[in-house]
Amino acid sequence: MAAKMTYDAPNKLFILNTGVVDFDVVVDLYSDAKEDWLSDPLLNKFRFPIVAIGGQAIGGGRVISPYIMLRYGWKVRPHEADHTLTVAGNLITDDETTPFASVLGNYQVVIKSIVSSNSLTAAGTALSSSDLTSIISGVWDEAIAAHLSPGSAAKILKDIKTKATLASLK
Repeated sequence: MAAKMTYDAPNKLFILNTGVVDFDVVVDLYSDAKEDWLSDPLLNKFRFPIVAIGGQAIGGGRVISPYIMLRYGWKVRPHEADHTLTVAGNLITDDETTPFASVLGNYQVVIKSIVSSNSLTAAGTALSSSDLTSIISGVWDEAIAAHLSPGSAAKILKDIKTKATLASLK
């Protein structure tokens, strides 16, 4: 049974236990719920409401940041007390709403999310601003005469220049 939450399947709620102020979405939500859904005959009458996205290795000791998605309207409800809930991991919903339900009663819960800053880390070298300036200058300073492929911007500009020159001679 999950250590940090209970389930209210008819109301589609993962309810955090009293005193829980930190919550890892991969370990405490996804992994625990998956185990409970497989072993509890009452829970497995309901569709499993969580899907994990990412987590695959991409080489170099890096992985795609995992996202845990709540589906079918399920929400996480913090316990009823004034507190700050620190949530570690990327928690989203399939309907793009908040993954959290309001607590019952007149309590203030602040949710502090600690999420992955990048979904993927790109391999390679970044361009500096001086690299970009050099590329831009190189493009704009390139002689149009060297680029005469039919349909190219340089060919069109050369034709416009030729027509303008001929028009000015009339």
